[in-house]
Amino acid sequence: MKYLAIAFALVAALSFSMGSASASSFEIGAKIGYWTPKDTEDSVVPYGIIGQFDINETWAVRLDAEMGTADDVDFTSFVLSGVFNFPMSEETSWRPYVRAGVGSYGADDGTNSESAFGYEAALGIGYLYQNWTFFVEAGYRGASLEPVPGTDVKLDGIIAFFGVMYKF
Repeated sequence: MKYLAIAFALVAALSFSMGSASASSFEIGAKIGYWTPKDTEDSVVPYGIIGQFDINETWAVRLDAEMGTADDVDFTSFVLSGVFNFPMSEETSWRPYVRAGVGSYGADDGTNSESAFGYEAALGIGYLYQNWTFFVEAGYRGASLEPVPGTDVKLDGIIAFFGVMYKF
C-alpha cells in the first residue's frame, strides 16, 4: 500500500509540474495477459487497470495494478513505469514504445502472504483510434521474492499483455 501511495504522489507531482502543457493528457484503461512465473507448471492470467499521464508526445508515466492466480496462489502487483514512445510520422496511427518500471509484488497462498520489491521491462505497440489506444506488449518481470512458502513459485518470468486505454 505504501508503494501505491508513493506512485500516486509521483504522478500528482508530475501532473502539477507540467501545468497546462498542451501536449499533456491522462489515459485510463484495462489489460489482460499471460505471465509465466519460474518453477510453476501453471501460468497466470493477470488482469488489471492502468492510469497513464502523458507528459508529452514522447514521454509518459504509467501506474499498473493487477491480480491473477496460479497454483492456488493469488498474485498482486502495483508498478510505476516510465514510458518512451518512439517518434513516428503523424500520418500513422501506430505507436511503438518501451516501458520500464518498479513496484510492489505480492503472493498469498491462503496461509502465507509475501511481498517484495521488483521490476518490469517491456516493449509494446499501440494503435490509436480517436481517443482510444489498443495495445500489445511483451517483456520480463523480476522480483526479489524467493519461492512463496508452501509452493515453488518465484515471481520472475515472461509477461505479455493486451489492452485498451481511453485518453481524456
